[in-house]
Amino acid sequence: TNNILESLENGTAPWRCPWDKDIQLEAPTNGHTGRQYNGVNFAYLLAAQNDCRFTANRWFTFKQAKANGGKIRKGEKGTKAVFFKTIEKEREEVTINGEPVIDYIPMAKQYTIFNIDQIEGIEDDEEPAPFNPVTDAEQLIKSSGVPLTHAGAQAYYRPDADTITMPEASRFGNAEDYYATALHELVHSTKQSHRCDRQPYSDNRDTAYAFEELVAELGSVFLMAQIGLSSQVENHDSYIANWASLLKNDKRAFFKASAKAQQAVDWILEQANEKDEAA
Repeated sequence: TNNILESLENGTAPWRCPWDKDIQLEAPTNGHTGRQYNGVNFAYLLAAQNDCRFTANRWFTFKQAKANGGKIRKGEKGTKAVFFKTIEKEREEVTINGEPVIDYIPMAKQYTIFNIDQIEGIEDDEEPAPFNPVTDAEQLIKSSGVPLTHAGAQAYYRPDADTITMPEASRFGNAEDYYATALHELVHSTKQSHRCDRQPYSDNRDTAYAFEELVAELGSVFLMAQIGLSSQVENHDSYIANWASLLKNDKRAFFKASAKAQQAVDWILEQANEKDEAA
């Protein structure tokens, strides 16, 4: 949170890179298991890749790098990630109707990982899966069932009508910026009760608004990386100021927003997968 906050106070959302088009941010993945990181790890590793100018999205622990024949380069500094797990513990000598009572204990543990750019002996020879980025983005929007219309010069989601309104695509500098904005609004739509049922973060209107905008922003970034698109959309100064204030007042807010964003992304991707299977 402190690292994210420092970037926000400097006027930049660290998952955006408007000044450098050479870095293509892709969904961060564990190079050993092949599993994609999610939640706060997804957002933080994207920011780390951007900040450190890493060219790859594959990450390894020290042991995983060694197991794959690699060696961490001397002087390289690792990146922190968080491992979440729920531990089941049976209460001693306590039963209900003869059945043991189970306590579910959440655990979070910090560990260190290294980007493949920091490792010798492992070649990053994986070819990206073929895809049509624009088609994939359109599919995410259409399969959600949320109507999208084009009118005016503002992008917004209207909860009472459950519709997204976007400016015409020609108003945007490129397709990536258009879809980053459209997916931002699509994440907003998942707060409806029949989707993710995302409740207001706070009774304070300004705080709740800042949190919801952070969820939508992270969700858009997650989705863009998921389908292999990157955008140079810059966040408005007021958004960044609100997010900085939010993180100052609650050090867990970024974790909470990342989790809510991941939930929204999972729902959107699930709708797209169901439409593909039906087709």
